[in-house]
Amino acid sequence: MKNKKITYLLLATMVVLVVAGVAYSLAPSASNSPTEKVVSDSTVESTQKVVLEVAIPCQGHSPLIMNELNKIDGVEKIDYSPISTFTVYYNPEKTSKERILSTKIFQEFPAREMM
Repeated sequence: MKNKKITYLLLATMVVLVVAGVAYSLAPSASNSPTEKVVSDSTVESTQKVVLEVAIPCQGHSPLIMNELNKIDGVEKIDYSPISTFTVYYNPEKTSKERILSTKIFQEFPAREMM
């Protein structure tokens, strides 16, 4: 009986580790995010930035946030730092910090500007 409990415990631990490993490998990172726009360094230099802390439950929600921000005309680049920090580079002639913060996605996942 005792050996069965140990076997089940080990099996459950292995399942959790495998699931966590798969989730980690599938999660986006700042370096390989498919939603990041490719821009030149000169474009980034002419932009302004706002650093946001977004109340997302896990990094798996970051593509959702990035996709919505990329829909805004004037957003040039987004850097994501797990688990909840997004640095948004934008062209101030096309959009504003206020417009970015008023994005509908932030009604579901509140965002605040980090200083």
